[in-house]
Amino acid sequence: MDDASSRPFLPQGALPDLFAGPQQLSHDERRAIADAVLSWLKAEHGEDLVAVALYGSTASKTDHAFSDVDMWAVLEDRAGSRPDLEWIWGPGKLEVERMTVTQAITRAAEVNASWPIAQSRFVMAQAMWEAPRQTGFVDRLRASAADLPEAARREAVAECVLQMYEALGKLRTCRAGPMGDVTRICFDFGDPLMRLVALRHRYVFATSRRLLAEALRLEGPAGFRPFLERLVNGPFRPPEQMVDLADECWASLPAWLEKVGLDVSLCLQPSPDTSGIAPPAEPPADRIQVGEGPPPLRRPARQAPRRRRVFGR
Repeated sequence: MDDASSRPFLPQGALPDLFAGPQQLSHDERRAIADAVLSWLKAEHGEDLVAVALYGSTASKTDHAFSDVDMWAVLEDRAGSRPDLEWIWGPGKLEVERMTVTQAITRAAEVNASWPIAQSRFVMAQAMWEAPRQTGFVDRLRASAADLPEAARREAVAECVLQMYEALGKLRTCRAGPMGDVTRICFDFGDPLMRLVALRHRYVFATSRRLLAEALRLEGPAGFRPFLERLVNGPFRPPEQMVDLADECWASLPAWLEKVGLDVSLCLQPSPDTSGIAPPAEPPADRIQVGEGPPPLRRPARQAPRRRRVFGR
């Protein structure tokens, strides 16, 4: 590999850029930044680079003046894990997720309650470059990420319902005692609700910016639309009405779940929380030799569902 001084450099910003906030850029200017990052990735990783993809609004050409640039890159396993890159690059923000082949295959096949949001980075990915020996790798990751086996969906649905139940408890506590931050908790209730409805339709949201708008296009339980419309349009006062809408949405769940054939009995069974357990060690770095291409895309061994307590992604 050439000396660093002869390699292209990543576009960077400065403190004045940071505190000026996001600035307007055209789609073509944003793509030029992505192309500069692609050139850097090629020079930085050489023969270890397998594929580079763009995702999010820039990939789908739905970006607006202040949109970010989101990319991911896949490296041969022998290159080892590399940290993701996220920084201010002048007028905006850029993020590059770097994965080995094994990591990419595992992440694309992962199914949990965040599937409708997290997997958009694969399902909506646009290939920018692929090594000749790995042609079609991005398409294969896309197909794997879009696959949603019924058993895995059942676990993800149960995880969403448990998150809604927890948020509903907090809302009822607000109504019964000193009124807390009802608006924030309503979003904590609405987030898994939207993911639950998306899982029913096997739907992946295109961008987080349009999450509520996209969710409103989906068919859900009777209380789904009134609750989301209040989140979109307000008013958020009086807070007791927001709690009532959440309660009404929850009450409409049983009939809808039965109608669409979603089983939530897993919510009633104790399940270990594996979120803090370290993943298995990766295979030796020489598992894939240059020119052999990636291994077949296989779904990883089944694990107990992880009960993650996070909002959004």
